[in-house]
Amino acid sequence: MLAAFAALDVRYLGNERRARDVYDQVADDNSVVPLSLKGLATKSGSSGKWYYPSRYATWSILYFYGPLALVGGVLLVVALLSGPAEKSGASNLCGERSSQQR
Repeated sequence: MLAAFAALDVRYLGNERRARDVYDQVADDNSVVPLSLKGLATKSGSSGKWYYPSRYATWSILYFYGPLALVGGVLLVVALLSGPAEKSGASNLCGERSSQQR
């Protein structure tokens, strides 16, 4: 689940970067007609596809999703090593004992 959100974030940030580049082209040298979005459709990105591993090495992805994955992994290992929860002889919320304990 975390990897899916990281992939969506990488895709979004790549699209945002392309849109900023088109805005800079329109604002600086008018090489793209304003409001045509032609530059967005023709520009493929600077460093390859959105799913390449190099896209995940940016600070915004690595420093956000890295600690989340690390903490999630540690919690998973702790949960697996602790074993199943023990049943106690406590009564249920209404104060009645369950039928298995009678």
